Amino acid sequence: MKFKFLKSSLTGSLLAATCLVNVANAGLIFTNTSNITLSASQVESGGDTTANQDVAGGLGGTLLAYTATAPNSGGNYALSNLNDGDIGIGITSDGLYALHSNGDLRLAFGADTLLGGIAIYNGYSNRDDGSYKLIDDTGTTLGAWNVSTTSGGTNNGVDSFWLTFNTPVTSAYLTLRSTNIENSKASYREIQVFSSSVAVPEPSTLAIFALGMIGLASRRFKKQS
Repeated sequence: MKFKFLKSSLTGSLLAATCLVNVANAGLIFTNTSNITLSASQVESGGDTTANQDVAGGLGGTLLAYTATAPNSGGNYALSNLNDGDIGIGITSDGLYALHSNGDLRLAFGADTLLGGIAIYNGYSNRDDGSYKLIDDTGTTLGAWNVSTTSGGTNNGVDSFWLTFNTPVTSAYLTLRSTNIENSKASYREIQVFSSSVAVPEPSTLAIFALGMIGLASRRFKKQS
């Protein structure tokens, strides 16, 4: 009886801990998960300069540098705010996030790069609701989501989330396409892109492997005959 109670309590604690790690706003709805998995999420609380917890928990992998371009962005709310490193406990922000008009935000890596995932920290809650799509450099949609019911005008209540790619993506850039964004401008506190440690075999390597397997199967068949 005591063992059953202890097991039940432990299971409940583990479930509660999992829920705390993966808390998401009910208004965050994924509409396409072709090549993405929601690995972690959190709803931010506090003001614009409050320290945000690292949503990837340091497990995202190697951070990649990128050059960002998007329509109608500049001044205090320039795209340089996208990767200024103001994420983590004890790290505060100046409260100036990256803003750009509805459209494509491109994150360019300079060459084909093997990508493992992306962490997106949304910015102001009054520039959050809308539709988003993540696309690679071939035009393939990796995933898509909608955000709704975010109220207020600060970072309080917005979603931050870490997406991992089901299959590592080789791409020279990623496009984050935003449409129908509240107040016509998307906002982000930070976007982190992570490299993948999983090697993707070249087609020639796969062909050699396949030929080898066929050869072994043929040899075994001959021996049995």
